[in-house]
Parts: sequence; C-alpha cells; structure tokens
Amino acid sequence: MDAISDEALLGLTVLHSVSFSPASGDIIEGLNVLDNLFGKIIYGKLPNGDHWLDHLAILGAIRINSFGKLKPIYEFYSESLDGYVCTGINKESEDYQKALKMLSNIKIPNSILVDNVLNPGYVRMEIPQKESIDSMKRIFHPNVTIPLSETDKTTLKEIFSMYNNDSNLIQNVKQRFVEEWNKRESLRKLNEWWNDIPNSITITEVGKVLAHANAQRCDNSLPPLN
Repeated sequence: MDAISDEALLGLTVLHSVSFSPASGDIIEGLNVLDNLFGKIIYGKLPNGDHWLDHLAILGAIRINSFGKLKPIYEFYSESLDGYVCTGINKESEDYQKALKMLSNIKIPNSILVDNVLNPGYVRMEIPQKESIDSMKRIFHPNVTIPLSETDKTTLKEIFSMYNNDSNLIQNVKQRFVEEWNKRESLRKLNEWWNDIPNSITITEVGKVLAHANAQRCDNSLPPLN
C-alpha cells in the first residue's frame, strides 16, 4: 500500500471515530466525553474538498458513493444515541406510575429513571441507547455484578417503548440536543466539517484498521477494534 497522507489519515480517523458511543447514561456527561474525544482526535486542520477522499479510495481505505451524502451528524447521533435523544415518560402520567411498579416487580431501583434534561417534566432511563439494555448488569457489591435476566431486559425494553411518541415533542427534544451539541467546540467543529463532505462514504476493513490505530494513538483509553 502507498503511504497515506497526513490530512487523509486525519479525515479517515475522524470519520471512523463517529462510530464511537459514550458509555455514560448521563446526557451532559456523554456529550462531554464525545467533545473530549474529538478534541484529541481533531489534532490538525481537517481536510476539505474531495482530493483526500480520492486518495483514501485509491488506497482502498474507503468506498465513495457518488450518489448521495452522509447522513447529517445530528441525525446520525439522534439515532445512535436514542437513549439520549428521546422524550421519556411524563412524571404526572399513569405510565410513570406503571413504570415504577414494573421496576419494583423486577427489583431494579427507581433511580434508573432520571430527569430528562432535554425534556423537562419527563424521565428517561439513564442509558445512552436502547441496545445498552442487553449488556446491563445488576450491581450487588462494588466488585460483584451479574447480567440482567431475560425478564429484566424485556421489562426495561417495555418501559423504553412507553416513551411519549408525540412528533412535536420529539422535534423539540432533537432541537435541544442540537443546542447542547453546539455548546461544545469540538463537536461544533465536527458538524461543520461533516456537512461539507461531498459524498457518501463507506470505510473498508483496511480503513478501519488504519483509522482505529491512529485514534488509539490520540486517545489510548479507546478499546481495541472489534
């Protein structure tokens, strides 16, 4: 393989790093984690135009789709962080009381339901995405945990499905998410750069290896590539 240019490697690394999700269920903390991550990964001037994309394509690090653009960054994260960008359950509703009873039945503390900072008056489960439920554990002691049972998981997913689905409320939550996002310099910079990428892109396995190695060089706390 020919040598990859510095700007192309930076662009590839940022593209790849968008696949990382924060582990925290706290919205503000999770966005701060992402902001800190991209603050480390965006270590130089981000490339513009399409020459760097052509360079990556020639190296076999990406495939370019000439028909279409990347999904807007807010939309991408709204979908991948559906535990953050959600309405939740109205604290004055019958569904809230029902959710509390369901948690009691499986002996999971009510504290899993937290105030939704993006939707005042509502609560949400303190998870970054719905799929987090499948890997959740019960904590018995600081060093003793066990996976949730299938009944536990089913119950939590049912509570997740009880979130309000009013379209106007959902749009308000998404707008507040954008406002929180734009308070953070690195995330704002990521959005501006992402929107200027002219084509839809798929990162190849070769590209993922290159990008992940560089991301780990920037932040050695990142886990190995799966």
